[in-house]
Amino acid sequence: MTPKSPSLRLVVACELVTAAWSPYSLTLMHGGSVGAVDRLLKAVAALLIGIAVWKRTAWAPTAVVLLAAYIGIPTLLRLSETVAMWQVGLLPPSDLWLNAGDLAVEIAQVVALVGGLRELRSGRSAAHAS
Repeated sequence: MTPKSPSLRLVVACELVTAAWSPYSLTLMHGGSVGAVDRLLKAVAALLIGIAVWKRTAWAPTAVVLLAAYIGIPTLLRLSETVAMWQVGLLPPSDLWLNAGDLAVEIAQVVALVGGLRELRSGRSAAHAS
């Protein structure tokens, strides 16, 4: 039972990127149990939401929007600050590559946010349950 909508297929891919990267990024972290718990919760939530979207549950688009807002929206500010620092020469390009995985997750969650919002706006989410 795969999602019929291309935007939902993209959402599943984005959630799987998040679910795969978050546990791996724990190996790159230095200390900080709160950060570790945060990344594990993101990974588990992304995996469960990806499965829910794949199974076309009615609540999946809402969950996608909530998770994407939790991950993607707050990190847009950090992303814009990082790019601004790089542009003025305060951040070497090598530091950007060190954060490439986190950047991919942030972009994936913004894409998932847009896909989830499209599904909610179209009203197709209620049709998934039937």
